[in-house]
Amino acid sequence: MHEFKKENLSFVNQSIIKVKYENIELGNQRVDFIVEGKIIVEIKSISKIIDIFAYQILSYLKTTDKKVGLILNFGRKSLEVKRMVYKL
Repeated sequence: MHEFKKENLSFVNQSIIKVKYENIELGNQRVDFIVEGKIIVEIKSISKIIDIFAYQILSYLKTTDKKVGLILNFGRKSLEVKRMVYKL
């Protein structure tokens, strides 16, 4: 949050999004950040980004009609970033 504020970026922390399937609401998911109303950012602290987290971001992108998501992993010696793009 500090870096977003420092860069004067608007963001929503711990945003709740509704999960729908065939126009039926199934429940809610909580995303770490939505930045500038466009980018979903998920924060992790794990040894390696695995496929399940990529699928998680794609699910968030589909649900919100956003195009870009980032996984930021602080669990390694240096920051690991995975960028996901969802084509509508």
